[in-house]
Amino acid sequence: MNPKRVIEAALFVSSKPIPIYKLCELLSMKKSEVLRLIEELKEEYRERGSPIEIVSIDERFVMQLTHEYAEVVKDFAPTDLSSSVLRTLAVIVSKQPIKQSELVKIRGNKAYGHVEELENRKLIEVKPYGRTKIIKTSKLFLDYFGVSSVEELKKKIEEKLRKEGS
Repeated sequence: MNPKRVIEAALFVSSKPIPIYKLCELLSMKKSEVLRLIEELKEEYRERGSPIEIVSIDERFVMQLTHEYAEVVKDFAPTDLSSSVLRTLAVIVSKQPIKQSELVKIRGNKAYGHVEELENRKLIEVKPYGRTKIIKTSKLFLDYFGVSSVEELKKKIEEKLRKEGS
């Protein structure tokens, strides 16, 4: 099998970023060789103007839609976060950085599970802070929602609310 196509297939079927070491194990190849193949794939997508791109997040790789196309087809995308987890994430976005203890006061004890899910999905960063933790959104969060900054996301939400309120 063509190693480049194996990487492409793995990225296609994975719902989360794949660490480079896993791709190396899958192909029994050196890191430098796998990185070269990933760069070739990225270039293939760019050259043909594909709506798909491969992005790197801390030596993990994920296949996703480019921001331009993600915006156009967003209504067809599955929502894989429950509404309660999304509400917890909204509090984190609006108050970040936020202490976990403050988040639990706002959202209740279920927030602990929400934080664990969001951290496992790499949508938030959690750092110890005394007896609690400090929580903020991650770079992957921005990619997941197709924005370049939290401020851009807030503006999009405000615009959508204004349109819905009209």
